[in-house]
Amino acid sequence: MKKITFLFAITAILMSFSLTGCKNDPETKIILLPPDDIGKLIILQAYSSSDSALGASHSFVELYNSSASAINLNGINLYYADGHRSTDVGYDDDQDKPWKKIELSGTIPSKASFLVLGPKQNLRSAGTNGASTYQIPDGYGDINDPEFTLYNRAFKVALIKGNTNISDIQNPFNTDGNGTKVSGYLDMVGATNSAPDKLFGFETAPARCSASQAVRRIDLMDTDDNSEDFDEARYNGMGVLEFAQKAPRNLSAGAWNPFAPQGTYNPPPGGPGAGSFVEAGAQDALAGQLLILQAYGPNAGAAGASHPFVELYNNTNAPINLSGINLYFADGTRNTSGSSGSPGPVATEDGPWKKIALNGTIPAKGSFLVLGPYTSSSGRLQITNNYGDINDDNFVLSNRAYKIAIIRTSAENGLNVQNPFTMDGGGIAAGYIDMVGAANTYGSGHNDDMIYGFEGAPARCSASEAVRRKDLTDTNNNSVDFIAARYGSGTGTLTNEEVVVRRPRNSTDTAAGWNPFAEPAPPSWPVGTAKLMILQANTHGNDNNGPAGFLKSLVELYNNTNTPINLTAGNYYLHIGNATTWQVSIKLEGTIPAYSSFLIISNNAESNATAGRAPLPAADQLGDFVINNTNFKIALVRNLSTLSDANPFTAGLGVDYIDMLGTGTANGFEGAVASASRPQGPRRTSLTDTDNNGADFAQANFRGYTNNTTGVPDSELHKIWPRNSAAGAWNPITGESVTP
Repeated sequence: MKKITFLFAITAILMSFSLTGCKNDPETKIILLPPDDIGKLIILQAYSSSDSALGASHSFVELYNSSASAINLNGINLYYADGHRSTDVGYDDDQDKPWKKIELSGTIPSKASFLVLGPKQNLRSAGTNGASTYQIPDGYGDINDPEFTLYNRAFKVALIKGNTNISDIQNPFNTDGNGTKVSGYLDMVGATNSAPDKLFGFETAPARCSASQAVRRIDLMDTDDNSEDFDEARYNGMGVLEFAQKAPRNLSAGAWNPFAPQGTYNPPPGGPGAGSFVEAGAQDALAGQLLILQAYGPNAGAAGASHPFVELYNNTNAPINLSGINLYFADGTRNTSGSSGSPGPVATEDGPWKKIALNGTIPAKGSFLVLGPYTSSSGRLQITNNYGDINDDNFVLSNRAYKIAIIRTSAENGLNVQNPFTMDGGGIAAGYIDMVGAANTYGSGHNDDMIYGFEGAPARCSASEAVRRKDLTDTNNNSVDFIAARYGSGTGTLTNEEVVVRRPRNSTDTAAGWNPFAEPAPPSWPVGTAKLMILQANTHGNDNNGPAGFLKSLVELYNNTNTPINLTAGNYYLHIGNATTWQVSIKLEGTIPAYSSFLIISNNAESNATAGRAPLPAADQLGDFVINNTNFKIALVRNLSTLSDANPFTAGLGVDYIDMLGTGTANGFEGAVASASRPQGPRRTSLTDTDNNGADFAQANFRGYTNNTTGVPDSELHKIWPRNSAAGAWNPITGESVTP
């Protein structure tokens, strides 16, 4: 269609020539044949900045010589004018603002750009709140005109060769409504944002502009329709590869193809990105191969995980030596004051970068873990201390906003730019490999968590969730590439099986290679053990407030299957601990009949229990343990006489994991902790195990029950009173006997 339009235009010009001859009236404004440079010298892109523009710091127009020869710019003028809003005061609704003129000079080589640059209009420095993403140095243009500004709501720019006066012409592309151009017309672009923005100078229909985006040609074929020929170049959201292709260039950049992928843009001296950190340059060969897989920043009460961490992933089939590669990390800022979240001082920059020199090797298709200090006992995912390949107590991330970068730099080189991905609006940092920036609430005014280092746009973090890649395709946009891995509670919480495959891993854990996005397999329990469960647990009572609870601590198991379970042959263990530490390991002995209980009772009686208590049945097994009043954890496992994981529920034990109960502030539990208090104890409310202690257990109250003549508790207590294996098959929810 474009080619047909072009041929039609040429035909029309030739017909006009045949009808009017070679008349050359010096007063006429109508041209019969185009100037030599028409279609060769074009407006490649234009941008209108402002004091709050998020795209670029300066207004600019970039010209491009698409011909095979140099073009002398002497005698060519760049005209520009603003449109207006119909709500503006003092301007006619049918009249653009007056044209202004810049006389061009010099020569533009073949296939090269020429940049007209105005003054800096967004005066906020790079990295501050509200600053333009693309920071252009003053004086970067081939012409730097302090009077050249464009209105970001509506503007027009025209190239005219010769001395034609267009001061009284709204649209030099179409002076009379019949397509007549002014003498010397070369090119034009007109752009508006949205109604009620008004403009009367453009080719056929206007392009769309904004404070975030320039209007830029989509190719070198000119259809004389701005709305078709120009598309947006959104400088506040570009990835580095898009920026390398679209960033405006001056003469010193040399010949180039503005519509071909450029790799990484190394700007000319003095251009965007120069003079910060190390000089801008090509990203490292490991970019796209060595990836940040996930990262997490907790606080003291974080529900997600116990430690801050960053997990790297080797997405190649060969080991990667990490020597010479550094991990940089820094926190953002929360723009609030007080607990009410009222606006506070606006953040102007992130916290200072800190560095960890990486070392060692990541196996092919394997992980490497940088682990910080133990931070939260409330985290559902409890990571063993020193589990990382690098364990650094100085590695701490805020759960509100943080950024992490992997860059190959010399040992003495620091990082002093806000965003090495764009070098504060310019080229990418030399040796750049990968980066993630994350914030909890971002972009909602001043009541938000601010971060200035990220790829494209930041991901979302919280005290309950890590940021984790959704796959191994890196688009250089953190908000697209990363999703939440909610290890804590809340909507979207990972299931137990998902935690097993999503949890962070070190290089030893993945030496044979693994797929970090594999779907979890359903639990594969040994035959007859799928429904072996912890039914209830209770601490011993005392007599400070009258008879209460039991004389000794106890744990009751229940076999909710139709098959007896041999605990001895199955090598089952019961582990009991306080809120944070495993204290007792009991090797279980004996057999639990189908649909029956198994009672483990402590050898240790409460010293302050003197009043009569309703007697417990005989223990199936005794043990030396005491359950804490309100904060304890119990795990039922196979083949593990000791536990190294604070929370075996999330440790990936596979078929060896059977069941778990955690209460109060315990750091081991399923889903959420259950509640307990003397003489009440957590007891299952149904025989459907949802793997969530907070939902599966409720408090069973044994307060006030004392010894009686029959030794059998009365009324409703009969349903919940502990039983041993000799009591036979029963339903512990209804209290009724059942037939196996």
